[in-house]
Amino acid sequence: MEKTVEYMIEHARKLLQHDTSGYRQLVHSLLRMSQGGDGGQPEPWSLSSVRKEYYPGWTDEDFGRVLAALEEPLKATPTGID
Repeated sequence: MEKTVEYMIEHARKLLQHDTSGYRQLVHSLLRMSQGGDGGQPEPWSLSSVRKEYYPGWTDEDFGRVLAALEEPLKATPTGID
């Protein structure tokens, strides 16, 4: 399944309702990728990155659009993380 910006917005909103820690981790990852990061390795043994594996073709701006829709500022501290 290709992850669209709209899908990720909805996914994050659902995650926030059920797993705030998972939501904070997702937002932190999206923030780093909105700034050009690769999201790290999906698994320790993986030769790929989260960005390459799960978000092929996404631009930094796509990640920023998700964060904006979630009303998460493009800063280093997502909601709930000090």
